[in-house]
Amino acid sequence: MSRMKLQNASIRGCSCVRLHIFSFSLIVMIGLAWPQPSYAQVITCPGPPPLTTTDTDGDGYDDSIDVFPNDPARHYDYDGDGISNLDENDDDGDGVRDIDDNNLDADPVINFYDPFPEDPLEWIDTDGDCLGNNTDLDDDNDGVADTVDPFPLDIFEFVDTDGDKIGNNTDTDDDNDGVIDFYDALPLDASEQIDTDRDGVGNNTDEDDDNDGIDDINDAFPLLPSETLDTDNDGIGNNTDPDDDGDGVVDGNDFLPNDPAESFDSDGDLIGDNQDPDDDNDGFLDGVDAFRTDPAENLDTDGDGVGNNADSDDDGDGVADSVDAFLLDPTEFIDTDNDGIGNNTDNDDDGDGVEDGIDEFRLDSTEFIDTDGDGIGNNADTDDDGDGVADVVDPDPLNMADDTDTDGDGIGNLSDTDDDGDGVEDGVDAFPLNSDESKDTDGDGLGNNLGDADDDNDGIADSDDAFPLDSTEWLDTDRDGTGNNADTDDDGDGTIDSIDAFLLNATESKDTDGDGVGNNADSDDDNDSFIDPDDDFPLDPLEWLDTDGDSVGNNTDNDDDNDGVKDSLDIFRLNSAESFDTDADGVGNNADSDDDNDGFIDNDDAFPLDVSEWLDTDLDGIGNNLDTEDDGDGVLDNLDLFPLNSAEWLDTDVDGIGNNADSDDDNDGVRDVDDAFPLDPIETTDTDLDGLGNVIDNDDDGDGIVDPDDVFPLDSSETIDTDGDGIGNNTDTDDDGDGVSDTNDPFPLDSSEAFDTDGDGIGNNTDTDDDGDGVPDIDDPFPLDPTEFIDTDGDGIG
Repeated sequence: MSRMKLQNASIRGCSCVRLHIFSFSLIVMIGLAWPQPSYAQVITCPGPPPLTTTDTDGDGYDDSIDVFPNDPARHYDYDGDGISNLDENDDDGDGVRDIDDNNLDADPVINFYDPFPEDPLEWIDTDGDCLGNNTDLDDDNDGVADTVDPFPLDIFEFVDTDGDKIGNNTDTDDDNDGVIDFYDALPLDASEQIDTDRDGVGNNTDEDDDNDGIDDINDAFPLLPSETLDTDNDGIGNNTDPDDDGDGVVDGNDFLPNDPAESFDSDGDLIGDNQDPDDDNDGFLDGVDAFRTDPAENLDTDGDGVGNNADSDDDGDGVADSVDAFLLDPTEFIDTDNDGIGNNTDNDDDGDGVEDGIDEFRLDSTEFIDTDGDGIGNNADTDDDGDGVADVVDPDPLNMADDTDTDGDGIGNLSDTDDDGDGVEDGVDAFPLNSDESKDTDGDGLGNNLGDADDDNDGIADSDDAFPLDSTEWLDTDRDGTGNNADTDDDGDGTIDSIDAFLLNATESKDTDGDGVGNNADSDDDNDSFIDPDDDFPLDPLEWLDTDGDSVGNNTDNDDDNDGVKDSLDIFRLNSAESFDTDADGVGNNADSDDDNDGFIDNDDAFPLDVSEWLDTDLDGIGNNLDTEDDGDGVLDNLDLFPLNSAEWLDTDVDGIGNNADSDDDNDGVRDVDDAFPLDPIETTDTDLDGLGNVIDNDDDGDGIVDPDDVFPLDSSETIDTDGDGIGNNTDTDDDGDGVSDTNDPFPLDSSEAFDTDGDGIGNNTDTDDDGDGVPDIDDPFPLDPTEFIDTDGDGIG
């Protein structure tokens, strides 16, 4: 800012006009103490001397207007008598002392500077409307009455919101809330700085900052109108989040996308499978349902992976359900007496009341004894004892003995225990009356000794019969002494016959695929086209792979690689190291260094699964591209000069260094800590602390003397230095530098006078009669003694 000083030594007789200066440039009238820099009273006179740019004595007054260009203490000589105004008491040379000449109305301003020289009640007219300020209701004519105008003398200011004595038009922070007005959405409200939805209600007051219809207290994103919910609290709103509940299942595949504990709802009852006690709603609780998600099945008795409803052999005992008396019991399949107890367990299979152990006809409820062992039960046999006498005429049908003594041993047959004397007691002799025979194993009436080729009548010649005397046995494949019919493991291979597909082949016991080739010889036991060495389940035609080795085949397993991600959601079902491929580039996320293929490697990507985001400067969970306030410093990015630096948002001097770090915000060369106006490059000092910087202030030290007339413009305790010794009169003990202290000098401001013997107000140097005795000094031998003026004898004593 430039100062223009006008010499007023030759203004008498000029016309006076008032000019409004609408500029922040300051025109200072020499000797005029206008309180506001926005106005000046300009005296228009013809032919003003041209201004130069030279100031020889460095007193702030250009040589072209400085009458004393080599004397920094003296500037003016109104009457042109060669004596500066500072050194004489009649500045205009009209013969009237300044003290008597300059103030007709006895108000605080001398006539020369008083726009109302004859009105003792007025001496200032700020707005130049010819109404003195004491009368004028609007001194600065800004349309705001002085009574409500905090700046009644400044046309450019009439409001001071924060009461800091800097008007709003000048103040860069009207409400003093720390945010300059340019960036303050509500610059007149100290409690508000941001208005996200621009509805005129600041965020601190606004119950819905982003105006999305959801109160901030219930809005997960109160500053983002496009989002209101964040179910999984991952910082990504549900509208943007591909997995709202953060359960690892994308919403499109998640039956319950807002429930992190659930992702499937098999029966569609809106209760997730994890909480639903009956996932498939088939009436069987999951804890007892072998097929939790299949409403058509709930049991799998034989554990073959086929539900009982579909399985043709529920208990897997090799007997079809259609002919199995015990569908769900693999140890039973026949119940001869229909008593509900299978024959293998029942001790009376035919239910005739005779235990199987003593029942000769275990499966025939009409028979249980065969006295004569002819294979015909007594109930059906017409000759129970086989004595040749029909039971109906046999007095003892169960005793074939009679009074005959067949062997001639002297003991009758009735009493003889060996009737034929063949050494075989009658009780066990099939031919008790024939000593040549004792056994008739097959009960065919032919004794074993006399040519019966099939002793036990089992249809197998004795020569080929491993048990020629046992009609129930003829083979002993494993030669363990137990006939095959009784032997539960005919071939002795360790597999019981009931489950041995090859009863008589000790090298084979199973034929899983029923192709007639035993598993030991068969290269593909389950006939699923995968040879056994390559088949993880060689006996299960429905399975051949078990990628994760959990004993559940891939076809059944809903997580083949056991990586915790179900196959239906796993892009890499057979690779436990991978499950997702966000960017669909064929490389799983775990191996992929840039999962979302946004050009930022995952280690440097704050959102590795979101191609639209990679930075989150303020770590608020909202990526910079979406975030309207990236660095979390409370200043929106469009208002933040440093949107990625939470420590900075302003750069007053545009030097690339934010104000918080910049030691000189306005780049005026004065550090902020020493700068009274750190954000104003044209001001640095405010000596009088009146809120106006010294550059614009016309009275820097606030002592009531405008700077051009103040020899000490920065010292409020001094304004004048009469003797120009650099010490202000208030401090100087000899103001006029005449060697006489002010306390003893009747003319302390007149260096040409120091004494006034007669006290007439005229110094002795000027007074022609110093002692006022009526005798001129030139004729008075005692010019300083009013009691003496004659010394006749000239002895020095009057």
